[in-house]
Amino acid sequence: MSGARRRAASRGSGRYGSTDAVTEQKRAAVGVQPETETGTATAVSAEPEEGTYSFTAMEAKWPQVWEDLKVFIPVDDGSRERRYVLDMFPYPSGDLHMGHAEAFAMGDVVARYLRQKGFDVLHPIGWDSFGLPAENAAIKRNAHPSEWTYANIETQAASFKRYAISADWSRRLHTSDPGYYRWTQWLFKRFYERGLAYRKNSPVNWCPKDQTVLANEQVVNGACERCGTTVTKKSLNQWYFKITDYADRLLDDMEQPPRPLARARLGHAEELDRPVRGCARELCDRGRRRQARQGRHGLHHPPRHPVRGNLLRGGR
Repeated sequence: MSGARRRAASRGSGRYGSTDAVTEQKRAAVGVQPETETGTATAVSAEPEEGTYSFTAMEAKWPQVWEDLKVFIPVDDGSRERRYVLDMFPYPSGDLHMGHAEAFAMGDVVARYLRQKGFDVLHPIGWDSFGLPAENAAIKRNAHPSEWTYANIETQAASFKRYAISADWSRRLHTSDPGYYRWTQWLFKRFYERGLAYRKNSPVNWCPKDQTVLANEQVVNGACERCGTTVTKKSLNQWYFKITDYADRLLDDMEQPPRPLARARLGHAEELDRPVRGCARELCDRGRRRQARQGRHGLHHPPRHPVRGNLLRGGR
């Protein structure tokens, strides 16, 4: 008997009565016989001839059995300690590729391992389906962004099910659904009301053709990975969250010291004790703590920092 069905059969009573009785009914419905004395189970279905193996038949059969038995849906009755496994939501730009298979296999290993350890595991599935790429693709295809986006989601969903990852499909999310982004909007308002959301100009990677911002990873040899157009730098007014206000609290609350890169990312800005000659602008030291900055003899700033021109004109 597979581990998934064994766990499903071992669940306690729920709000629908005896789980064992319900499970046996489901088994009968999909042609799965009860557990035998040897701990194995047989299936009543149109299998290939004895001695042959058909991956296609196996692939088509078991996902439906798992769905009918709800083996990947948490019991959520407090009988077991809970664990939450969240994979990065894919962007629905087309069908899945081997990069998705590799990334989601690792999350699936963790989810399955925790279930085998006896935890009640929540492992949802979803799509990061908002963004300008969807609009650009829709313009290219002369279609509404939602048509292209949700068609790709259905294609990827079918591929995920063929991958047989142990996701809870009853908790399927799309970030472009109003029922989802209303909560991101609500959360942003809370940040803004508490002074933790602000705007400032900052340089970004800009694709003139797609008219969109690109991450560093999307710039290949100085060109947009999607269309090949030379990428430029553009100053845009953007929203930021003041997470660095909590840098000291995060550092103080950590049981284990973070790695150097993580510590640098937690750093917050503090004004220098003295102004810098030849510089009328406010200049900040990115040190985490005032004590840690004692004895410093230099200050680094990026080459495109607006203060650079003033310093150079002053001969410094």
